[in-house]
Amino acid sequence: MLEAIQQAPLAGSGLGTHVTYTTSDPRYIDTHGTNQVSTYAFEWGWLDLLIKFGLVGTLIFALLLGLLARDLWHAATAHPAKAWLYLGLLATLLALVIAHAFSPYLNHPLGWGTLALLVALLPTTTGKSTSRVDKTPQPAVGKRHAIFTHRA
Repeated sequence: MLEAIQQAPLAGSGLGTHVTYTTSDPRYIDTHGTNQVSTYAFEWGWLDLLIKFGLVGTLIFALLLGLLARDLWHAATAHPAKAWLYLGLLATLLALVIAHAFSPYLNHPLGWGTLALLVALLPTTTGKSTSRVDKTPQPAVGKRHAIFTHRA
């Protein structure tokens, strides 16, 4: 697999790239009668991303996952009443990243669906007010010019 990564290390070889490698798995050898495996889906998910998307694509993907984790953390701190939800979603993201190390989970509809769910449940605001306060001084209005006055 490392040879396949070296063929296009920066940009990757694209989706559907076939790699042939030698396995020592006795179950595969007994089932198929050979130790040569030719496949486009790989067990090691991060190596799979390196083959298909290269170093640049894998770093961009990791950056997007990091930004999603950051946003979930900020949502948990900005919304204390729903912190349990956002921390649970953050734990889900962490589990997804770890599971992808041992399986191509992020290349599967369940992985993409999980990411879509995480993004969909992220709040659109962090709870902070985004309205601007106009700090320009206003001219003083005398009593006789005021529209609303209190009469006793």
